[in-house]
Amino acid sequence: MLEFVSPPVLALCAAVIFGATVLCARFSMNHVSPSNGAWLTILPTALLFWVFALATLSWQDFMSPWVFFFAAIGIAQPYISLQLSFQGTRRLGPTVSATVASTAPMFSLLLAMALLGEQPRLVHGVGTFAIVSGVVILSWQGGGTKDWAALAVLFPLGTAILRGLAQTGSKYGMEELPIPLLAALSSHTAAFLLGWLLRGFSWKALTREVSPGGWRWIGLTGAGNALAIWALYAALKGGEVIQVSPIVAAFPLFTMLFSRIFFRQEVFGVRVALGVLLIVPGVVAITVVG
Repeated sequence: MLEFVSPPVLALCAAVIFGATVLCARFSMNHVSPSNGAWLTILPTALLFWVFALATLSWQDFMSPWVFFFAAIGIAQPYISLQLSFQGTRRLGPTVSATVASTAPMFSLLLAMALLGEQPRLVHGVGTFAIVSGVVILSWQGGGTKDWAALAVLFPLGTAILRGLAQTGSKYGMEELPIPLLAALSSHTAAFLLGWLLRGFSWKALTREVSPGGWRWIGLTGAGNALAIWALYAALKGGEVIQVSPIVAAFPLFTMLFSRIFFRQEVFGVRVALGVLLIVPGVVAITVVG
């Protein structure tokens, strides 16, 4: 369905949508705890995938054994990675946790080379380093706590590794099941069901702590994630991990831009300028050169 769009452009679309979705997620956290809210946003994402899949796919597509492969990926990312991200934020604070987790493209590049045999050109390495450096600069806001145990860094580091592994695994699985919608549906359905299982399949787990206003923001977050993930999987189907992953990782730049444009919440100082000067050329280089 999205084959006519080039992988770098799809990756850039995913980054833009992810960037906007982060703002919706922030508003949803005013109505529900971060741990419960992060899991609940998977529900509308999976539901939208089911609606589109039932309308466009045949039952034969669902019979592929590779559906279970993507279900396993979903357990790692988004479910386990979300839990690690939450623990990292709780133990280290959002600044340190987000900064460490933003190194995910580096792991994607290494894993793609080791497991898929992808051969990055110099532009991929330099572009990835520039994007990761820019995201780190944008994520680091100072004022974070310094009284944390060194082992706590393993939580956001685990998040970064799982994100890199999930993207690499998705590219591998897409060779056997080249249906991005079905791949995304399988992974997010498994992630939601695992979270619900651990909560005893209780309907109260779906509504606990959530106000009516909270469901609006959770729904918007889930819908945005669905579009972004669909674009990401489509990009991985047609492109290489070393090309797609760093572009998608630039989403904090768009979060900051949208926050500034619509909510006047960001101040564009030296830190932001430096981040932009690193991220934008990195994205352009990877997109143009491929």
